[in-house]
Amino acid sequence: GRVRVVLDGPAGPLSVAVLPEVQGDWLDVDDLDAVHSAGAALATIHRALAAAHPRSDHRAMEPPDLTARVTGWLARGDRGYAPAATRRLQRLLTDAPPLDVPAQLVHHDVRSANILTQGSSVVAMLDFDEVSLSYRVDDLARASVYLATRFTRWGPTPRPARRALRRGYEAADQLSDAEARWLEILTLWYGLHAITIGADRQQWVAAL
Repeated sequence: GRVRVVLDGPAGPLSVAVLPEVQGDWLDVDDLDAVHSAGAALATIHRALAAAHPRSDHRAMEPPDLTARVTGWLARGDRGYAPAATRRLQRLLTDAPPLDVPAQLVHHDVRSANILTQGSSVVAMLDFDEVSLSYRVDDLARASVYLATRFTRWGPTPRPARRALRRGYEAADQLSDAEARWLEILTLWYGLHAITIGADRQQWVAAL
C-alpha cells in the first residue's frame, strides 16, 4: 500500500519503489509542436512545485544569488571560447533588474531525455533527482540550452526549438519583464557554460 519502502540490503538499507510505466518517446526537438507542449508542461510543473515547501534538510535551502553566480563564473570559469558572447553577458549583467518573483523548487534537468511524448503531446516529465531551490526562469533558461541533449547525443538546442519552448511556457504562464530580461542573461550564460573541449565546440559557439 506504500509507494516506497526501505528494506535491509546486503550493503545496507535499500530504498525500493514501484512506479508506473509510461509509454512514450523521447522529445524530438525538431517537432516544434511537441516542444511547445513541453514548455507548457514545464510551466505546469513549476506551478505545482511552487506550492511545495522544501524540507528543513533540503540540500538547497537558500535561493541562489544569480548575479553573484554568473559574475563568479565569468571571473573564474570562462575559458574565452566565445569572447563576443562573454562581453554581451557582462553588459547585460550591469543593469540586470532584481527578480520580482520568489524562489521556488525547480526541476533543474529538463531535456529531451527526460521528456516523453506521444505524437506532439507530452505524457511525462522524468528524473526529479536534481530538484533544487531557484527561480523558474533559471530552470527555463537551462532547459532552453540543454533541451536537445540525450545520453547518446550532446548538442545545442536549435533556435526554433528554444523559441517554441518559450512560447509554450508563456502560453501557460506569462513571464514578468524582469524574468524576461533574466531569461536572456541566463540562457546566454548556460550557453557559454556548455561549450566543451572537442569537435562539437563550434556547434555550441554558433548556438549562442
